[in-house]
Amino acid sequence: MSCRSRLAVLNEKLTTLERRIEYLEAC
Repeated sequence: MSCRSRLAVLNEKLTTLERRIEYLEAC
């Protein structure tokens, strides 16, 4: 359970990072 929740949090951070990179590249 804790392993899955950790993975979910990590996945969320990765998605946020990808969006930030895309935003920076767009500018």
